[in-house]
Amino acid sequence: MSTKEFMLEQSDIMQRGKSREDRKGKGVFYTPPEVVERITESALSGIDLSADPYVRILDPACGTGLFLAKAFEVLKRKFEENYAIILDNNRELAGKLEWDGIGSFIAENNLWGADIDREALNMAREILMKLAGEKSSPNLICADSLISGSTVQISLFDDVSQEEREFWNNNYDYILGNPPYIGHKQVPAERKKVLQQLYKGIYRDKSDISYCFIKKGIDLLKEGGSLSFITSRYFMEGPSAAGLRKYIADNCTIVEIVDFYGRNVFRDAGVASCIITLRKGSYNSETSVFKHKKDADAANGELFAPSNFEYFTINRSNLRHEGWLLINPEQYGIFSAADAKDGLELSSIADSCQGIITGCDRAFIVSRNEIEEYDIEESLLKPWIKNSDIQRHGIKATERFLIYSDFIEIEEDYPNAIKFIDRYRDRLQERRECKLGVRKWYQLQWGRNNGIFETPKIVYPFKSANSRFVVDNAGNYCSADIYCLKIKKEYEGRITLEYISAILNSSLFEFYFKCYAKKISEDLYDYYPNTVLRMKIPMPEPGNPIEKMASEIKKCKSRDSMKDIIYEINREVYRLYGLSNKQIKIVENGI
Repeated sequence: MSTKEFMLEQSDIMQRGKSREDRKGKGVFYTPPEVVERITESALSGIDLSADPYVRILDPACGTGLFLAKAFEVLKRKFEENYAIILDNNRELAGKLEWDGIGSFIAENNLWGADIDREALNMAREILMKLAGEKSSPNLICADSLISGSTVQISLFDDVSQEEREFWNNNYDYILGNPPYIGHKQVPAERKKVLQQLYKGIYRDKSDISYCFIKKGIDLLKEGGSLSFITSRYFMEGPSAAGLRKYIADNCTIVEIVDFYGRNVFRDAGVASCIITLRKGSYNSETSVFKHKKDADAANGELFAPSNFEYFTINRSNLRHEGWLLINPEQYGIFSAADAKDGLELSSIADSCQGIITGCDRAFIVSRNEIEEYDIEESLLKPWIKNSDIQRHGIKATERFLIYSDFIEIEEDYPNAIKFIDRYRDRLQERRECKLGVRKWYQLQWGRNNGIFETPKIVYPFKSANSRFVVDNAGNYCSADIYCLKIKKEYEGRITLEYISAILNSSLFEFYFKCYAKKISEDLYDYYPNTVLRMKIPMPEPGNPIEKMASEIKKCKSRDSMKDIIYEINREVYRLYGLSNKQIKIVENGI
């Protein structure tokens, strides 16, 4: 069995030994070998061991040591290819670097690794000793890389050994790896508090723990040193990562981004990934981008096949505080035209509100049959829609209703509704709001102000493959996977919901939004209000036909007539923004 086969076999054994729930809870998803190969070979390609044979490489979340093992392979090859010149340029190595001791030298002088999982770390040690020799002493430490070695004294986490302090007191030339992805909901409250103190401005709100690893990695780098991680791509666009983006911009040059753009790279993990390579310090102003094509042939089996990626370079101006724009120069020109045109941010024109959180849908969402069976009081029943009910230019007729129990003040006044809801009393009483006394057991968890739903509004899904902004005049109540837009009082009469929805649904504005929106999977975008409300809406001019055409869509009796109107709306929006035929083609291919 080859060394590579041994490494992969050991890692696979480790992965099979942990349940998916356990790995997800710890953010542990082992890296595909082609990713390890790509990151390590690329990062270390220009290394000059004749100039510095003591180059330091760290993986701060090394797991079973796949990155370190690959780095060992690269270094050993370079030591052997340049052995004579390395000794000639570094006379102090005489007697210290023998040909048959190259492996031990690398393990003890070039490679460092840390991980919180002792079992995985023991396997990493076994792999490195198999590569370097049984007498070698790899620099591996079992520790929480984000907290270990901190000079800040923090409650339960200040018991740090001298070994750990010395380990983290080093600076490194290269930092490689696959830091764990753990969302804010999975981090225990006490640990979250500690991370918020240690990574102030970086770890907050809905931050992922991987943000802390990027910040820690930058801090551990020497000036001019390089960091290359495969990590969640959310930090490039997510509002909660604004502090991290600023920290990167203030301290590093972004050398390269490989954006898988929602393609699933990890087995068993629904994480949209990217590979980011940073160099500490300020150097050139351009960043190389490899962006996975949406129509790439996944069947070819090669993750990094050149045909799978679009390659281009971007200027630092694309790496904005609000979110990075990984789009080619032609797309950037179109985005800039839409973003710079006279208009108002949607946040100035409209307010956005999330739909209702029931806390237990089965207790409050009913069918017509259930309404009849329980004779549920009609005054409590409200039409109910979910994400899937919102189509591009309309809302599917609903057969579901919400028991809007927030109207109930005295239980005895609504015995039938209470009887239906009572079947789930035990579960409802366990809701946090009920335990705190904020809600009565039969009330909705977050019922919102019912006036939001009773009056005209635009509804749109929280997660979607495309833009679906629909005017709702039917008083539908919405689930939490839907958001609503309501025109602010000062703009009532100046702009209509029909006009806004037509603009937002247009091909140009879908392209505009997707340039900076958060891609959460191969097909889905995050239509979170923070990003939706950033779009600049042109105010309607007298005689503008868009509003009239949008109103006519509702009257269409055939799909073909609807398509004709949508086509004309798109043409009018293109004309409004002065797009050329070439730019129109880019827009329509881009969505």
